[in-house]
Amino acid sequence: MKVMLWGGRSKARILMEMIAEIYPGQAEIIGIFDKTLKDIPFNTNVKLHAKKAELEFLCEEATHFVVCIGGEHGYARFKTSEKLKEKGIRPLSLVSEYGLLDNLDSCGEGIQVMPGAIAHKFTSIGRQCILNTNSTVDHECKLGDGVHVMGGASIAGRVEIGDFST
Repeated sequence: MKVMLWGGRSKARILMEMIAEIYPGQAEIIGIFDKTLKDIPFNTNVKLHAKKAELEFLCEEATHFVVCIGGEHGYARFKTSEKLKEKGIRPLSLVSEYGLLDNLDSCGEGIQVMPGAIAHKFTSIGRQCILNTNSTVDHECKLGDGVHVMGGASIAGRVEIGDFST
């Protein structure tokens, strides 16, 4: 797999490590696109790309992508994903080996499940969602697209959370 990252801040640093852990020897990160940065704020050998022509090159080379936009920016994460899919690149889901997805009804593409996160039985998770560290989504919940369950948050059973909520 040739993976491009959209976004080069702290989330990218964490997700790069998760990619290496989840897909050892299978995934090569070919570049980070972030037009808001001049330099990547952490130590890496992965090249930063900030121009539209460089983005086009990354999109031609990549087989998969990860959108490294966290926090309350679920709409941006979702819309960026949709644009990258139009280029023929597939979203990569990242589920920590220390996270638990327990017999879900459905799970959307491009999710990010951090260590200690739990989604319990019969839950539905939308596309481009983040279950952050030690969050809990109890049984039979429905999470819309672009939802971010913050670290340590607990969602009771049979709760419905709309698109792009934090």
